[in-house]
Amino acid sequence: EQLEHQGDLLEDAQDVVQRTQQEQKALSGLSKFLEAVEFDGNVAGSYMWNTNRPNNNRAGGFNPVNLPGGGVVAIGSGSDNTGNSGAFYPYHPDHNSFQLDHVWFGMGKPATAESRAGFRFDVLFGQTASSMQTTLGGWRRTWDRDSTSEVYVHQAYVEYLAPVADGAKVAFGRFEAITGTESLDSTKNFHITHSNMYNMLQPINHTGLLASAKAGPVELVFGYVN
Repeated sequence: EQLEHQGDLLEDAQDVVQRTQQEQKALSGLSKFLEAVEFDGNVAGSYMWNTNRPNNNRAGGFNPVNLPGGGVVAIGSGSDNTGNSGAFYPYHPDHNSFQLDHVWFGMGKPATAESRAGFRFDVLFGQTASSMQTTLGGWRRTWDRDSTSEVYVHQAYVEYLAPVADGAKVAFGRFEAITGTESLDSTKNFHITHSNMYNMLQPINHTGLLASAKAGPVELVFGYVN
């Protein structure tokens, strides 16, 4: 009976050791994953003076423009004092005003040969987020005059590094456009404002598939996107 009892105790002890080892492996895997995740972000603010000095007599927060053949159309960023520049400089629309450009949060895990799955996520608040909602400004800005509370998802994608040649990477989701030199994040640009090329002609981000592969010193990138 004593031997049987001791055998039962030994089995119980072995179960405890096995569970402990499994928990340690899980914690070790989680720790390695968290070590591989990168976090970044910034806060940007500015003061804008429009040399056109627009007045604040604007209809419903929009910018009325007289049409050549008669009539009025409303364009701009959903503000009372954007003037004629509101549609062309949407990220800094308000004359004689301080603004919170953005509060930017980013996190991601790059795909590597040691850990081939990765992801990236960028979200921002503020006037930049409000300007990205619609051509007339975000809902909170238009109705509550509160562009700081607007939120916008700039990037959200997963990626995989395939074990092919020097590495072929495939990403799916929403990702920043690879063309141009300017970024939606104004802290990465030479000027605090964006150029007309960026505001009116250059794509900012895409949703779809992005594949890339290296061929010696050249990297080839292919996309199939909305």
